[in-house]
Amino acid sequence: MNATKPKISIVIPFYNVAPYFLDCLRSIANQDYDGEVECLLVDDRGQDESAQIAIDFMNEYEGPISFRIVIREENGGLSAARNSGMDCATGEYIMFVDSDDEISPDCLSKLVRPLLTERYDCVMGKYDTLPIVHTNPADTLHEGVLLREREIFEAKRDGKISIAAWNKLYRRDFLRIKDLRFMEGILWEDTPWTIEFCLLAKSMYIIEDVTYFYRKRRGSITTASWDLDVLIDNHLQISKEIRHFMRLRDVENCDFVFDYLSRLLFVKMATSAINKEPKPQRKQYVVVRKAMKPSWWKAFKANGRNIKSQIVDFHLFFPPFWGYHVVMFLRYMLWLAVIKFGFMGIVVKNSRTYYNMNSSPSY
Repeated sequence: MNATKPKISIVIPFYNVAPYFLDCLRSIANQDYDGEVECLLVDDRGQDESAQIAIDFMNEYEGPISFRIVIREENGGLSAARNSGMDCATGEYIMFVDSDDEISPDCLSKLVRPLLTERYDCVMGKYDTLPIVHTNPADTLHEGVLLREREIFEAKRDGKISIAAWNKLYRRDFLRIKDLRFMEGILWEDTPWTIEFCLLAKSMYIIEDVTYFYRKRRGSITTASWDLDVLIDNHLQISKEIRHFMRLRDVENCDFVFDYLSRLLFVKMATSAINKEPKPQRKQYVVVRKAMKPSWWKAFKANGRNIKSQIVDFHLFFPPFWGYHVVMFLRYMLWLAVIKFGFMGIVVKNSRTYYNMNSSPSY
């Protein structure tokens, strides 16, 4: 048994989050973890008083946590800021926290608890939203669940692991050896990061406790509405990046990864009605079918027992022309569901499957 408590590096990029930043910093300072902790505040060159809030907080803080500010030369976005934080981290494990979110006072102590007996590649807790509405996609995984190798991505595919990079402790040596970096210049950068991590990780331990509070706010990446052409182009970039990644890392037999990605995109096409976005054009649908090459048969073999997945993938059974109309029919049915159950009812009912897209958290 290894009872040594690991050093933790918390990476918090910040950019124009002044109204929420102090609450985030206080939640870090209030940790009851008695191991060594460093907190890297990555200044991504915002225009508000966030940097001054960080400086004032550090000047007043007298606790055991080592707070440092990492100043980037220019604004580069959330991915670049997280990469800068990883480069400066010295802890055995790294945790990413968004600057408008908060963590529970016992977050680190509970996430570290399994690491006292074995060093896993990742430990994941559960989360609630601010305001709390209980939409945690990982609530089907219970305390003590240990996932190994391909089981990790299968749990991700089935909606049991959040796509978000936060609320997880990552073993820094694993990230360094595998050269895992956030893809820069895209929206929802957590998607390729989490997928690539889940493809390579050997072990992930799940704890039952809620350790993270994710703030949903207007104007964030998650809540914004995006033009479908922009969204499709973004996901095609992600697909291209993951294909390149798998060739470099000799990851084989992973068609299910692209079935998963295409499902996310096709569900977004269908659910765009809920966000009052224009319906997807047939040419957009055909572009995705040609680029991602999703297979109904492969998806059926992977998810044959999941009725929801079969319904979502049913359009792939048809040629693109008719498949498009099946997607439009699904869109129409979702509108009827909204009328019957209300918008929040649909979100809550489907947060454990594929509706929410689990896009990148607000920055």
